[in-house]
Amino acid sequence: MPLKLQLNITSFIYNIICKCSYRFFFITLIIQLFVCYKTSAQNISNTGTEFWSVFPTHVDDQGRLANFSVFITSSRSSSGTITAGTFSTPFSVTGNTVTEISIPRSAAYVNDYESGQVLSNRAIHILVDSGQPKVAVYTHIFAGRRSAASLILPKEALGQQYYSMNYTQDMTGQNFIAIVATEANTKIHIKKNNIELVPGGIILSNINDVYEYLSDNDLTGVSISVDGSTSGCNRFAVFSGSSGVGIGTSLCTAQSIDPLFQQCYPITSWGKNYGFIPFSTTSPHFPNPVRTAGQYVRVIAKDDGTTVNINGNVVATLNNGQFYTSPQPLTTASYITANNPVSVAQYALSQACSNKISIDSSYSDPDMVILNPIEYNINHITVYSSTRERIAEQYINVLIKTAATTSFRINNTPPAVPFISMPTLPGYSYLQLNLNSYPAHTFNLDADDGFNAIAYGFGDVESYSYSAGTNLAASGGVSGILTSTNQTVDSTCVYNDYFFKLTLPYATTQLIWQMDAKETPTIQANPVANKVTLQGVDYYEYTFNKTAAYKTEGKHYVKILAQYPNSKLCSINQQQIDYVFTVQPVPEVHFLDSLTIMQGEQVGLNVKTRGGNSYKWTPSAGLNHDDIARPIASPDKDITYTLTVSNGTCVVTHMVHIGVVLPIIIPNTFTPNGDSINDVWDIKNLSRYYPKAKVAVYNRNGGVVFSSLGYNMPWDGRYNGKEVPVATYYYIIDLNFRRIRLTGWLGLIR
Repeated sequence: MPLKLQLNITSFIYNIICKCSYRFFFITLIIQLFVCYKTSAQNISNTGTEFWSVFPTHVDDQGRLANFSVFITSSRSSSGTITAGTFSTPFSVTGNTVTEISIPRSAAYVNDYESGQVLSNRAIHILVDSGQPKVAVYTHIFAGRRSAASLILPKEALGQQYYSMNYTQDMTGQNFIAIVATEANTKIHIKKNNIELVPGGIILSNINDVYEYLSDNDLTGVSISVDGSTSGCNRFAVFSGSSGVGIGTSLCTAQSIDPLFQQCYPITSWGKNYGFIPFSTTSPHFPNPVRTAGQYVRVIAKDDGTTVNINGNVVATLNNGQFYTSPQPLTTASYITANNPVSVAQYALSQACSNKISIDSSYSDPDMVILNPIEYNINHITVYSSTRERIAEQYINVLIKTAATTSFRINNTPPAVPFISMPTLPGYSYLQLNLNSYPAHTFNLDADDGFNAIAYGFGDVESYSYSAGTNLAASGGVSGILTSTNQTVDSTCVYNDYFFKLTLPYATTQLIWQMDAKETPTIQANPVANKVTLQGVDYYEYTFNKTAAYKTEGKHYVKILAQYPNSKLCSINQQQIDYVFTVQPVPEVHFLDSLTIMQGEQVGLNVKTRGGNSYKWTPSAGLNHDDIARPIASPDKDITYTLTVSNGTCVVTHMVHIGVVLPIIIPNTFTPNGDSINDVWDIKNLSRYYPKAKVAVYNRNGGVVFSSLGYNMPWDGRYNGKEVPVATYYYIIDLNFRRIRLTGWLGLIR
């Protein structure tokens, strides 16, 4: 039965599909990453416009061959193309939904007998159409009870050096390293203990070339790096794991296998501090809490003299490429730290070995999740889960600063169980949250501060787990910074004041800024850098002011060449960084500045706008709508409205004053007898609102007894200085406004 996945995204998205027999449990995660730019280097999320994946060797399930699906989601509607070999298909995704594309096995699958060869055009390439919004990509391999999945990193998150994360083989299957070329003429070296596993290296001549290395040995800690002397700073993608492995303990032999499949993070995205929270499992015959056997952790070092600590105790000192595996699975929340950046993974056990109660076993199955450093965190996550087939229990583990635990909410309410203080990591607390206790299937997690989260679930010989919410450090990147707020943006308005910030892994001796095709390149010799440290890694920030071209709207293509001394980067001395920055037009508003209506009337504010998609009128009193361009106004007194028009980046305002004319009150009698009471014909509001009105009063014979232009001096019952007789008179008032004439009779009494 085909897998169905539903996804929604708010900002940055991390998804996983777990392993189920014949049908699949699915869980969808919407992530809005929390990024702090106060002292950070260039960080990016898992959304992007170009991705690569691979379909590695996979142990079938009793003859059931593996299938491969690509899942694409976005917070905004987008489109693009997926290619693999001769297969090519367009895709479109509606905002906050998911699109699944099945990849033909014949187009991408890497057979075990094809290992050790460069396979031309075998990669799965996902490319968003030019100008379309970024997307998040996830791939899933499944074959009966054999299942594995991975989030796919965008091109800008890729690097030049990786270390493989695998596990010791003890049953059917092999360790694998799969490499994908994302740039032409890329030469790769695969080394173990500085010894070439493929003598002379591997040359991937074309984009989309794939190379898979298979071994019966544990490949954890194998270095995969670009040959900078021939390939420059080419970036590439690496995937590692096992085609099928069982994970047991010293007291228990694994009886079930599953593949491991993860896209590796480049070393620039490693960190020094990690939180381990054991998976919580239940038994089909024993109530919570089950005495779980815990999970193994594995730590890889890239630098000699890397000291690894767990809960403050030194457990290993590692050199380049060496790794540490906990002797026994960890059963309690633990703090893992190192003096140099490391990579850490957590492993779920085969079901028969997952419970300390020997007469029974907890739900579980082999799984590998690469953890994220504590500092790479989020402050919002939404999980949508569904229980299908064998998945019986869903959980979320959360690690957060203790001071922020009171702000943590699930579906806008405090969690059903309390946070537990983490004694080995002062200032932090953790939570193991069973989602089955909640009636809903959608779980919104929020906090005032960032947190790390692992989502996972278990069923009978089934499991899934994934790390949620990470920022990825780029080896070189440029971003726009608003001067007024120091906010990082990739688009802005023509009237904004901003500058560009370039982040590099090494200090540069020269920068060449080609800010736009029409501008002359700017050369900066020995530019001054702002040195920052993130996760123990030094970065160098350079700034550059906007130029003339960036005062005009449209897309601007930035190309920067950085020169390095002593062949620091990729064994060469030059790096090119490309960037696209969009300058948005200012919305236009055309309408009168003021208008006049009579009290009780309505008027349509038929404003003409261009380039806006959001409207707000303030105040809203007297309007039928305050969020459309052309509302109907019926105020009962003079008022000034302010219209704010935005296109999401640029904002413009326009003020409209509406004068409200009060009704004219015309008495039909007056008594000019000198008692100072009602001695004049007082027409209220006439002179105030109609200063050019014409007033005429006639006797019964049609003779004029009073006339005036304007009505500043009310009629006192005299004509040519003499009192007119008591009688009934007739009047005509021409307001000199909209051709309105008022007529009626008037009684003069003494």
